[in-house]
Amino acid sequence: MSSGPPVSPAPWSYTKATRSTPPTLPSHAQLGRAVRRVRNARRLSIEALAGAAHMHPTYLSAIERGLRNPTWTKLCNLAGALGIEPSVLVRAAEAEAYGAMYTPLT
Repeated sequence: MSSGPPVSPAPWSYTKATRSTPPTLPSHAQLGRAVRRVRNARRLSIEALAGAAHMHPTYLSAIERGLRNPTWTKLCNLAGALGIEPSVLVRAAEAEAYGAMYTPLT
């Protein structure tokens, strides 16, 4: 038997953020801004990119505004339609989240 008050375990552990461990994952909004930034750099309209990525333009618009969380398949379709690897799109979202610490390779 324990003689003190019950101690509840911490629901998660904290680690100090370093260059190798970012503080948090990019948000839906940051992913959306990255998609929009790359789309604009390629001079594509929402309709053109949505058609090439096999999705509805309103769905793509919601992704860009951070209102939708695309599946990995949708993310791969977007990357393919943009002519880049999915990892480049993920790095672009990290750049949105962390600034110059993570620079996408475009």
